[in-house]
Amino acid sequence: AQRDGWFWWVRPWVAGRRLDAWLGAPVDPVPVNLWLQQLMEVLEYCHRLGVFHRRFQPDSIWIENGQVRVGSFAFLEEERLVHAGSHNLPSPRFLSPEQMVGVTLAPAANCFRRGGMAFELLTGRRAFEGEEPIAVILQILQGERPDTSELPAPWNERVRQWLELKLEQRQPVLAPRRGE
Repeated sequence: AQRDGWFWWVRPWVAGRRLDAWLGAPVDPVPVNLWLQQLMEVLEYCHRLGVFHRRFQPDSIWIENGQVRVGSFAFLEEERLVHAGSHNLPSPRFLSPEQMVGVTLAPAANCFRRGGMAFELLTGRRAFEGEEPIAVILQILQGERPDTSELPAPWNERVRQWLELKLEQRQPVLAPRRGE
């Protein structure tokens, strides 16, 4: 909106909780599964439109009455190649390897981030840790990965695939369906 030469950005109020409010302790896989299914649908829709969310992390996701809401789209670019270099980059633990090195983003970048979120939600621990952000970045770029064997099946294999270092090896597999 514009008024008196000023531009205003207005967004609807979301009464839910940010996803990062659930981090720090394991969350029941049933709601995590539903949230990740919805996140995948949102991301697939955005990707079909040529939109890639550069700051896709738990503080830009809200859960309201079991429904996922994704925000912070101020940090995206449409129909252009998106590169790293923004001062508004997400936490290093939610950066994909290709974003760290300035390679063009693709849907698999958000797949990597989803893997980090799933690991944290299901275990209560960060997938990548370090005292300094550069330590986290080095872990990711050097191919260190969390042990996903502690996750319940089929999460263990899916999260492992989502966290693959190489873009072409990262599988955009869906979250487990109800009953899996």
